[in-house]
Amino acid sequence: MKSKFTLEINKPCSEKFSGFKKAELDGFCGSYQKEVVAFTGWSFHDIINYFNNNSNQKTCGRFNDYQLGTYAKPTKIKRLSIFKHIGIA
Repeated sequence: MKSKFTLEINKPCSEKFSGFKKAELDGFCGSYQKEVVAFTGWSFHDIINYFNNNSNQKTCGRFNDYQLGTYAKPTKIKRLSIFKHIGIA
């Protein structure tokens, strides 16, 4: 799995999302015959999970400007505990 990926829109779609038919993942574009995911209400965590689980698929999506950019796979923070080495009675 990649440690980071970039979301960018090189060529924005000219179709209006409000005109799409309702579909399983938000909307269906009749012009391109594809489902379109509305990521606009999603958290960064949910977007990362979606693309980590669907990395082999091309996705049509609707995003807010602030959601576009480079995402890094979250890393676990190693916490030091002083209680790990001290026995508590």
